[in-house]
Amino acid sequence: MATMRQVEDERYEGVVDRRPTVFLADDDDLFRTVLKDELIAHGYAVEDVSDGAQALELLAMAADGLAASPDVVVLDVRMPGYSGLGVLNVMRRFAKRPPTLLLTAVPDTSIDVLARTMGAFGVLHKPVELDDILDAIQDAVLSKARRPTRA
Repeated sequence: MATMRQVEDERYEGVVDRRPTVFLADDDDLFRTVLKDELIAHGYAVEDVSDGAQALELLAMAADGLAASPDVVVLDVRMPGYSGLGVLNVMRRFAKRPPTLLLTAVPDTSIDVLARTMGAFGVLHKPVELDDILDAIQDAVLSKARRPTRA
C-alpha cells in the first residue's frame, strides 16, 4: 500500500533518481530497529549503528569516498562514544555534509539552538511521532536533492 511518504511519491519525481539512503545512529536498540524497519517499509535504504564512534567511522568513510554517502543522517543526541552533537561537530569539517537531523529526549531548547548553529537540518524531541520523523527525513532528502552542486 503506497503512502504519501514513499520514495515513489510524486514529490520525489524528477528530484531523486534512486532510493534515498538514511544513516541512523541511536543507542536505543528497540527505537533504532523500529525506525529502521519503518524507513525501509517507506522505501528508504538504511545504514544503522548504535553509538557515536561507529557513526563517525561510517561517516568518515563516506566523506573519503570509501562508502556510499547518505542522503540524510539521523543522530540521537545522547549516545556512547560521541554524542550526536559531537558527531555533528566533526561533520562540520567534511567538504560534503548531508542534511542531519538530531533526536533528543532532553527538553532543553539550548540543544536546538546549538544544533542549528552547528548546521543541523532539524531537531526532533522524543517521544516523537513516526509521521513527524518521516516528514522531516523527506524534507531533508528533498532539500539535499535541490541544493546546487558546487564546482
